[in-house]
Amino acid sequence: MTKKKKTKKNRKLRKKNDRRNVSRMLMKEDTQSKFQYQPGHFVKVKKDVNDPDYGIDIEGWKGEIYEIENENSDDPLLGIEWDAETLRKIPVPIIKVCEKDNLDYAKMSLFASEVESAMLENEKAGNKVLITTMTQEPYMLARIHYDLFDGLKIQDVFSSLNCMAYDRIKDRWVWLYEAEAMKIKFKASYHDIPKERRPIILGSFHSVHEEQMYLDVNSFERAEKAILFFDRYLKRTVAKVSDITVLNKIFDRYDGNLPKHSDYFDQRPTIANDPEKLMKRLKDEMASIENPLEKLHASLAVMETENRKTLPEIERFPTHFYTDGIKGLRGSLAARETIAMEHWKGNKDYSFHDLFEKIVNI
Repeated sequence: MTKKKKTKKNRKLRKKNDRRNVSRMLMKEDTQSKFQYQPGHFVKVKKDVNDPDYGIDIEGWKGEIYEIENENSDDPLLGIEWDAETLRKIPVPIIKVCEKDNLDYAKMSLFASEVESAMLENEKAGNKVLITTMTQEPYMLARIHYDLFDGLKIQDVFSSLNCMAYDRIKDRWVWLYEAEAMKIKFKASYHDIPKERRPIILGSFHSVHEEQMYLDVNSFERAEKAILFFDRYLKRTVAKVSDITVLNKIFDRYDGNLPKHSDYFDQRPTIANDPEKLMKRLKDEMASIENPLEKLHASLAVMETENRKTLPEIERFPTHFYTDGIKGLRGSLAARETIAMEHWKGNKDYSFHDLFEKIVNI
């Protein structure tokens, strides 16, 4: 199946050799002997650097590195995707001429000597900048697992939705914030997103094998709303949501690397967590205690011990969506987000116990 949107060309430097020599002469003292940038790093364009295609001054433009060419050279070429602030100030005439020339104005390639780390100014000020999505939720990775009963029907359903597009390169279906999905409400609505960035990707579906698929999203709120949204279109004889895997960590924008689902969920150990199994274990352990009051105190002691434990970095647990609805999962995700936020603020020992105490004392 073909993509819905025509792929635009990345904006490359037209006179690489000439500009490379000029960059080295003007900025030699700033060129590091060993290249240190990585994909996911945020950079800012230096003074006296112009747009390589159209010649306008682009000093101060900021963005994220998404690819590196000639990484082993002293001055490699960086593929940079501009952030929302930069996209808002790109002149309209430049956007129009990019469209005419079939260039992607949201991206540009520059030499490493022409940019500097965007971390520096924030580190010097002692600031921490929270990573958020384009819809303004904390950037927290989640993976929703589905049991798949009819793979062919899934393709038909996704093809019928205008908010879904097939990405042939990565062999995935992407869920776009447009068409049917536009009605979903986030802190930043569809119309709050810069026009030139629409539609953003809310998530991406991947097939594990004929009997399983999963949806990767970049916030817990998106996970909750994704389950509700796709339940409207996917008959339960076709696919059913089962579990969710979450990364219980909030990232600082200037940690250096954006978190990727594959870096965590595919390469690090996942802890299985099922509250129902915990309650069954608790019931079995308390079976020998006959006195009701003693049994209550013993149960509370066990639960307090469990709640004081540090949350695992990555955990997987059932959604129980079809029996309990979305409220149980919503509360569970909200609690984990609160705990992760406290850890990000520096309260590393904050746990479910502290959260429950805070709720009780409100």
